[in-house]
Amino acid sequence: MIRSAFLEASQLAIDLIASDLVAKRWTEPSALAGYDIAGLSGHLGRGLGTPLLYLAEPIPAEEDVITPGQYFASVDSDDDDLHASIRARGSAASAAGQGGLVAELDRTLDTLTTRLDDEPFDRRVPVFGGHVMYLDEYLVTRMVELVVHGDDLAVSVGSGPINWPGEATDLVLATLVETAAIRHGSSALITALSRRERVTDWPTAI
Repeated sequence: MIRSAFLEASQLAIDLIASDLVAKRWTEPSALAGYDIAGLSGHLGRGLGTPLLYLAEPIPAEEDVITPGQYFASVDSDDDDLHASIRARGSAASAAGQGGLVAELDRTLDTLTTRLDDEPFDRRVPVFGGHVMYLDEYLVTRMVELVVHGDDLAVSVGSGPINWPGEATDLVLATLVETAAIRHGSSALITALSRRERVTDWPTAI
């Protein structure tokens, strides 16, 4: 189930943030441009916290509900101001230090575990960009954030690959493929996946 995969992936992300490897390099630059280890940890942690923010909002109308791939495709990857604000929020989230961040994430995960049990499967939430998504579909976008930035953090501190839940990995891969197809067209993506001799510019998703 999507919700259990999300909760399991969230716990793995918290475990990485709480690790000694992260503690030792907290103020050092990360593998992700513009982030130090602290800021990247804060950004990673926000991947599991935003569902609670959106669940606190009034339930929106159902029309124009979007998919995870449409969600990522709608984000302007070249918006420098947007990326600067994202980096600032990551730094703010980690301002209390590793221990403070981990304690906050533990509380958030406990709250989410209970809250998700109470939400119906057709629950809609308002999300970034003025869009509307079903809750479970939004959780898929959070798993993309957790897996992608969890990998960034793992590479940054040399912890080795994270053993993400199989369902989470499958959903992340499907979402990235959907996003790349929307951004670049299905034909370009099929060629990139099957004919590397004809690909000069890989069609990335995010």
